[in-house]
Amino acid sequence: MTNRQKLVNYGQLVGQKLESPQCWVVFRKIRGMKIILKIRYPVRIQRILLLLVILAISGIYFYQAHTPKRNPEKVTYLALTPMVPELPQVNPAPPLTAKPVTTTVEIQKNQTFNELMQDQGFDPATIQEILESSNDVYNLGQINAGKSMEITTSPDGSFSKLKYEIDPCRTFEGTNTDNGRTVNMVPY
Repeated sequence: MTNRQKLVNYGQLVGQKLESPQCWVVFRKIRGMKIILKIRYPVRIQRILLLLVILAISGIYFYQAHTPKRNPEKVTYLALTPMVPELPQVNPAPPLTAKPVTTTVEIQKNQTFNELMQDQGFDPATIQEILESSNDVYNLGQINAGKSMEITTSPDGSFSKLKYEIDPCRTFEGTNTDNGRTVNMVPY
């Protein structure tokens, strides 16, 4: 039997001893070769695999902990725009022009023209101008209680027009124009 065959046979015996419950340390020399087997108790393969997994995980952890960090790459952001359907073009409404405001006021007993106009918010200078311009046509100091007077103001609140029915046949009208105030008597 050659040395090679003896070595193969010896390996088979060692393999059988590894599977048996009682293993011991074998120190043998086969013609200059030293074979050392240091197993005293049977070791299950699960324990060995568990040990290998723990060693691999700890090795990966230490490798990552001790390697220098790379510069983080530049992050590119993508701008997302919402997809909104285009709305039909709507022409804006023309600006509203303020219209003159007409107020009908009933003349109370013992109420003068000055009091009536001051109650409507006009200043004394405007009231005096209306009285002076109307004296040639009709004296507004002679207004009668129980009748009504229409006062029209422009959108900014200034005096625009005054209408007073004197009797069923005549009406007094005073108008503020760009050229000044005009007063006249309008027959029915």
